Amino acid sequence: MSSKNTMKVDEKLLLQAVKVASTAVSQRPVQPILGTLLMRADDTTLRLTGFDLKTHITSEITCSGGDTFERAVHQKLFADLVGKLQSEPIGIKATSSGLSISHGNSDYNISCMDADEYPSMLEESITDWYRFEILDFATICLGMEFASHTTSSDATKQVLQGISFSKNKDTLSIAATDGHRLSVIEIDDTTFPEIDITIDADIVKALKMMIEEKAEFGEIGIGKNVVGFRCGQYQIISRLIDGQFPMYRQLIPAQFLQEFEVNPAEMHAAISRMLVVAPPTSLVVVEADGEEIVISSKNEMGNGKEYLDCNFTKGDGDGMKFAANGTYLIESLNGLKKSGTASIHFNSQNSPVVFRSGSKLILIMPVQLRE
Repeated sequence: MSSKNTMKVDEKLLLQAVKVASTAVSQRPVQPILGTLLMRADDTTLRLTGFDLKTHITSEITCSGGDTFERAVHQKLFADLVGKLQSEPIGIKATSSGLSISHGNSDYNISCMDADEYPSMLEESITDWYRFEILDFATICLGMEFASHTTSSDATKQVLQGISFSKNKDTLSIAATDGHRLSVIEIDDTTFPEIDITIDADIVKALKMMIEEKAEFGEIGIGKNVVGFRCGQYQIISRLIDGQFPMYRQLIPAQFLQEFEVNPAEMHAAISRMLVVAPPTSLVVVEADGEEIVISSKNEMGNGKEYLDCNFTKGDGDGMKFAANGTYLIESLNGLKKSGTASIHFNSQNSPVVFRSGSKLILIMPVQLRE
């Protein structure tokens, strides 16, 4: 391929940019154009955008040379090709029908869709952006990841597929629930005004990739019906979810009769092993007497028991026993397994069980045991 009018892009930066933007491309797009990445280029910058009608994610990287152009390139084809072209810069040139890609001794021509067919993206009506040091920005993003483990997978419950994001006084609360489980994390914050919004949980994957990049700060913007995140070369604009998020604080008991201290990583590992011999939806029974926790499950394929140390820290010493869906337990504990310790708060077999570690809280509704 002729080098004239060919832009040069670092292959590693391009691959990462494609990965981030691709998280907003549906695997089953309702329109063929939504299965593409919108590529915009000038002589110094290449921008890639994915859009699924509710969220658009843009990756921006520097480049050298080349013409100004717009193309809508098939996301999977382009991502797969870029993933194979490593070890040296990639050349990109616009052609009359698509793109010409060069890499070392390789030349490829890719047909593209008309960029004019790409739908109008969300109106970026965000006027107020709030800046955070990168560690504070990462704490908020990781708080959203923690909460995302307990969002609903039921498409008919759209509000429960989102993450509650609310600010009251100097505390930012991030929460999610599917009606059976609840995750809450509270973060000290003096930046945001008082807000109460519900954010689409689908952006969490892109947020995690954002904070892996080297940057000094991140920004969060709140606009009419949209929320935005910016960090380094990446930007997310996502529609807010309409509807009233459940009054989740009413689900958390004001006090507990008993408390036990456990190692959450060991408990997570024990339940993971238990689900090897029990179907994921099997009931897992958790019992404790103040010195030992016994985790058990049984079904027609077999049964098993796991024994863990624990410390009894509050109560009358009557012990604890409850049952819960194994998948719910393991997914909920995902957010606590890196903590050194966690406490289990218990009242009775049929009342909410709460796990706490620092500013993180997980509530699980137990299943009634039939003795």
